[in-house]
Amino acid sequence: MKRKLNLYSGLWAISLLAVAMVLLVFYFDSTYYIPNPLNIQFSANMETFTHLIGENSTVLRRHTLLEFFFILLYSFLFLFSVKIFELSLEAEFKWYYYALCLVPGLADMLENFLLLYMLDDHMTTPKFCTYYWAVRLKWSVIIAFILMSLTILLYYGLLLWGRTYNFLTLFFKKKGP
Repeated sequence: MKRKLNLYSGLWAISLLAVAMVLLVFYFDSTYYIPNPLNIQFSANMETFTHLIGENSTVLRRHTLLEFFFILLYSFLFLFSVKIFELSLEAEFKWYYYALCLVPGLADMLENFLLLYMLDDHMTTPKFCTYYWAVRLKWSVIIAFILMSLTILLYYGLLLWGRTYNFLTLFFKKKGP
């Protein structure tokens, strides 16, 4: 059990680092940077959506294409998070807990396909409505997994801090006269 937990913890850490690296690319590389992608995603109507895209369609297209890789990475992060919780609780989760990890990624993929389609001058109200609901489905499910991942990050951060503190205390502890 401990061995499996260590394996999944390592895979989780690798996934977290990969997600963080892609987020850094999104933020610091001007060929992928969108000022506030949440404004576009949560556009209330097609007019606002079109206005927010403006002349950023080329950058948004590049951003969206890289996001397909990002979806794969965060889906692995969520799967490993659920596995860590399962092993930590010494429980056996049903298959649908793992299937639920794929819902945000599938909704995000639908969102991205629709976005790319709409960027190709196929902007229609039915496409935007589907896009609108795909975004909301993704975010309504993804929030739970983000909180789960943050909980694991907090746990491992505290564990690392405690081990480092103990090591430094022992290392610098004065020996008796």
